[in-house]
Amino acid sequence: MEIIHYSVLRLVLNAVENVAYPYFEVPTIDNPRKLQERERVFCYELYHRMRQTQDNYCKSITLNSKSNKAKKISLHSETPDFIFYVSETDANDNAIIEVRNTRQMIENDIKKMDELISQDKCKMGISLIYSQTFYSVDKYIKSLDELHEIENKDSIFIIAASDPAHMKYKSLMDITGG
Repeated sequence: MEIIHYSVLRLVLNAVENVAYPYFEVPTIDNPRKLQERERVFCYELYHRMRQTQDNYCKSITLNSKSNKAKKISLHSETPDFIFYVSETDANDNAIIEVRNTRQMIENDIKKMDELISQDKCKMGISLIYSQTFYSVDKYIKSLDELHEIENKDSIFIIAASDPAHMKYKSLMDITGG
């Protein structure tokens, strides 16, 4: 793994560890006692935490969610939740992050990341699933036969965090086997 991508991975892991538990499950207006996973609220806080510590990990990388770079990295008019890229270059050293609060969309996200990496639109993909245990995500991914055929398994990482204190990550290669 390139040093830049290792730095991005460390930055994301550190940011998730610093997202406070209430952002994993947010009270709803109609029933404040009922907690729900709110992806947008979680992403805002994650973005804030990544920006706070970005200089500690990768000063030369720009973090964005919507930019001109996003148009080049989109697939079927969908853009990733977050994009890391080297500013003012056309280099495709991009890393993308998809955030989900359920494991059901993982398969589509991983296929999208694989296609973007194969098209040389990015070099690394991170699928971040919050409010889920790594065990349940790992088991789910292993059950998806199509993901065993992904070409760029060593460039796609899965992070699962049921809360800030319970987070784990592995490459897709480590989950599905060589």
